[in-house]
Amino acid sequence: MKRRNFIKTTIGLLGATAVPGISRALAALCPPRTLAASGGGSVTTVCPMPTDSTLNSLINSLAPKQWAQLPATWSGGSNSFWKMSNASESILAYAHNGHYDPIRRKIFFVGCGYGNAGYVVYDEASNTWTSRQLSQNIIHIWDHSAYDRSRGILHFVHQLGRAAYQLNVDTGVVTSAPGPFNEEVDTFGFEYWPSLDCLIAISQHGDIRRRSAQGSWTDFGKAVWSTGYHSMAAYDHIRNVMYFGGGNGNERSFFQLSNSGASVRLPDAPQNIYVSSSVGLCDPVSGNYVLRQTGDSSSAMSEYVPGSGWQSINTTPPAYLRGKRGSMGVALTGHASGRGIYMYVAVSDSQASSAEVWLYRHS
Repeated sequence: MKRRNFIKTTIGLLGATAVPGISRALAALCPPRTLAASGGGSVTTVCPMPTDSTLNSLINSLAPKQWAQLPATWSGGSNSFWKMSNASESILAYAHNGHYDPIRRKIFFVGCGYGNAGYVVYDEASNTWTSRQLSQNIIHIWDHSAYDRSRGILHFVHQLGRAAYQLNVDTGVVTSAPGPFNEEVDTFGFEYWPSLDCLIAISQHGDIRRRSAQGSWTDFGKAVWSTGYHSMAAYDHIRNVMYFGGGNGNERSFFQLSNSGASVRLPDAPQNIYVSSSVGLCDPVSGNYVLRQTGDSSSAMSEYVPGSGWQSINTTPPAYLRGKRGSMGVALTGHASGRGIYMYVAVSDSQASSAEVWLYRHS
């Protein structure tokens, strides 16, 4: 029997250090490391090292493959926090991931549940969560959000792909932006590519498009691939590639996209890659693609290791996270701990009667 590596605790909170200014070019990856620069040479990124916090203390207590519950308080209760007033279900319905910003030390998430979208922010320094209703109705978020941490812009797209928005996380202002597709595309993988400084959208028909920070969408490549709803994409910051695939009807297909726009099919995943059935995010340390099943009671986990293929992960996620289709994950890429930390948030049902937050240390 697998050992259940759970830690459930409440840890005291101390203050946070000030965050120094940092240029957009150096903000792409943290903690401090040397990166190859375009055209040769290298640059070193610098991130703020926080003093102790609830999150940081809990991370420090975890060994690899261990889990721990992060204490969380939902203002007004979990139902009113995770379900917008005019929605029929929580904003975690058919969600995939949030976005960690190591400079601002916050997590940002936009979701929707057949009503107005909701915007959620987690503040690492104070271990607090805030939620507010947006005016946009995007039906569901799926894997349709991407974060440009250097500019502090959270991009999100309507479920059907034509209407897009960008939210300035420093001001809270939401403005309209060009959508990636002119036709209705029910689902696609959507990511920000830091070294290319552009958004990438990969449709269910294999159409790959890119958009520079303030530009228009252009064709970037074509994958020999077709699928249905709920495909996903994730950026590997170590190898500077993107992984994508899955979706209804082609659930285990798995591809790699290079920065030239060329794509290649990789070995099929051992479990489904499918929004509401799984969460797939690249490890903050190794860049390997880590896939966790969410839609059934097994909650199995596996990892794609380039050059070695798929490997099973010997860990047992907590019972609360199993079989929860209303959930999302966050890879804490750039966290000052320098460890491979994931955060998973789940609600008990479509009405968010309860909600819990769990940390997992992969590496």
